[in-house]
Amino acid sequence: MPLSYQELCAALDGEIAHLVKVAAAVDPHAPVPTCPTWTTGYLLGHVGGSHRWATRIVQERAQSFLRPGDVPVPREPATVAAWLADGGTELLAVLRATDPDTAVWTWGGGTRDASWWARRQLHETTVHRADAESALDSAWLVEDAVAVDGVEEFLDNLPFTRIWAPHVDELRGTGETLLLAGPEVSWLITLAPDGWRWERTGAAAATVTVRGSATDLYLFLWGRRPAADLAIEGDSALLDLWVRHSAI
Repeated sequence: MPLSYQELCAALDGEIAHLVKVAAAVDPHAPVPTCPTWTTGYLLGHVGGSHRWATRIVQERAQSFLRPGDVPVPREPATVAAWLADGGTELLAVLRATDPDTAVWTWGGGTRDASWWARRQLHETTVHRADAESALDSAWLVEDAVAVDGVEEFLDNLPFTRIWAPHVDELRGTGETLLLAGPEVSWLITLAPDGWRWERTGAAAATVTVRGSATDLYLFLWGRRPAADLAIEGDSALLDLWVRHSAI
């Protein structure tokens, strides 16, 4: 079952609190292993700016693209943590005060309403929390329900990223299939000449299968866990094609 709006907001609340703790502990000049061109200070500024952008879109009921705008980002760890907490508090207050069906502009797939932004900001925060933890060499744990929803959020939105990631259009084939096999739920991706599609499934035969926990598969899709760390069965060339062209 998809996460409800209340569950999305509650999970986002928890992820923001988690990231704030990491922000207070991490060196803002440290490199981010999972984002090699970023420092943790840049990463935390990116997340805080994204929170503030989403807040504005939902609060103003924007019906078209709003430029994110320049957001001053503090650099001292304690200050960055407080800045992240303030932005997260405002985002959650606006989301919780807004009917999830309220129509607003979105850039991806699925609904065109406030619930899309609750879901997007949950996964924006979760993935980048894992990035920040990589700078501390900490374990990347994600709640199973969040990870399952995150796999589907990624697959829902991936086709719409072609505006800045045109290589996504190269995800085509002649019926080859990729199975993301988790312990409770699996997803079958089929590549066709005109693009690709996905569906939830049970056990299924596939051209290539990637097995792992929900967290493993979630972080794999986002390029935060290499395929070599998971159990792979089948055509590695197809898996390589997916990894190269789904990177965003």
